[in-house]
Amino acid sequence: MSTSEQDMLPSTEDWIPVLIDGAHALGTLALDVPEIGADFYVANCHKWFLCPKGASFLWVSPLHKSGIVPPIVSHGFGSGFTSQFICYVATFLNFSY
Repeated sequence: MSTSEQDMLPSTEDWIPVLIDGAHALGTLALDVPEIGADFYVANCHKWFLCPKGASFLWVSPLHKSGIVPPIVSHGFGSGFTSQFICYVATFLNFSY
């Protein structure tokens, strides 16, 4: 972590959740999200991964995973953080056309 990144984050005594919108970092630099030290990291994927608009991701630090649940409950609910959200993503797929 660089000095500028360390200066950006609050001290542990004054803990404030940090969310980074890193849309332009994908594809432009090596990214190690846990190393940054933020609580949440979001980015869209359409610019650098050539995905459809709306494709994005949310990274959540292990400290907060128990408090983050998908708004749609599916068969993956209760099976762990990743399973819950993979099922959530699948609910938006429309194979009817």
